[in-house]
Amino acid sequence: MKITVNTQEIQNAVNRVLKGINTKTTMPILEGIYIKAADNKVTMIATDLELTIMTHISANISEEGETVINSRIFSDIVKTMPGSDIIIEVKDNKAVLKSLNSVFNISCFNPDEFPQLPEMQADEGIVLDQETLNSMIKGTIFAVSTDMSHPILNGSLLKIEDGNAVMVALDGYRLSIRKYNIDKDVSLKIVIPYKALNELTKLLETGKVTISAGANQAVFDMGHTTVYTRLLEGEYIQYENIIPDEKNLVCEIKTEEIVDTIERASLISSNRKTLVKFTFDGDYVGVEARDERGYFNEGLDIKADGPGLSIAFNSVYLLDALRTIEDKTIKMELLSGMSPCIIKPTAGEEYLYLVLPVKMKED
Repeated sequence: MKITVNTQEIQNAVNRVLKGINTKTTMPILEGIYIKAADNKVTMIATDLELTIMTHISANISEEGETVINSRIFSDIVKTMPGSDIIIEVKDNKAVLKSLNSVFNISCFNPDEFPQLPEMQADEGIVLDQETLNSMIKGTIFAVSTDMSHPILNGSLLKIEDGNAVMVALDGYRLSIRKYNIDKDVSLKIVIPYKALNELTKLLETGKVTISAGANQAVFDMGHTTVYTRLLEGEYIQYENIIPDEKNLVCEIKTEEIVDTIERASLISSNRKTLVKFTFDGDYVGVEARDERGYFNEGLDIKADGPGLSIAFNSVYLLDALRTIEDKTIKMELLSGMSPCIIKPTAGEEYLYLVLPVKMKED
């Protein structure tokens, strides 16, 4: 194999596929990036057997071929090459990388030992805007459970039906839902693992993404880059049953004001996981936080409909949800001081967040 590639393009490609590397693997071949030069393009692949990332770049191909190069070494080299182009020549599992006066000679792996791309029989793919999918993931991923005793909750549910795309995550303390109208008569129901979700947020940009799913695999094709991931198996929790129908207090609060207030309250705690108490009284809410280091109190003007009540939350759980909301004003619905809080838009159904309260000491 002998190719000439643009330095910046190969740097970008390496950064994309590196997200599929597991540095803790006991299989050295999985620490490598598979590189294939053929059909006027260079294909690069990295995998940990659960997640696979493939990307393509253009190149001047003098000789077609394939190899596998250690990802750390390869990444470090291409980041430091001085010229605008890099010449890569591979022969007998040895690679020579040249750029201006810099030359590296490194050993390679046998490409025949690299795992094949996942085989999958899938229905016709579903096309979404990359921005839409990215917004759905970022708006829910923080609520994915890390409790390994409930594996199905270690990812987010993506459900597409009746012209709506819905993404859901929950961890036993909070529930996050994002919805978008896609105006397409298609259906899909998969549970995507956290790692794939996290890496997709770094790869999704602009344009379209085609999602295809089989029995236990899904593919996210963004054109120049494709992500393959195993899916979580099992039936996702009936999350609709968790959302209470009743409410006594409904209030509208300016998003930026409540975020800033909770962030100030969090400064009281050394680990920022502050217990924040809200006391609703008419069109006013008092916000308090107390710790061995001190006490915080602040008031906010709101629009409220319902009786007053007091309720407390883990500040992190509230902030995780509120920071993903771009609306200037949000709606909070409460039944009692020991019932979940629902956060919604003041109009529409684009998102819903449920946060369980924390029992206060005086209770």
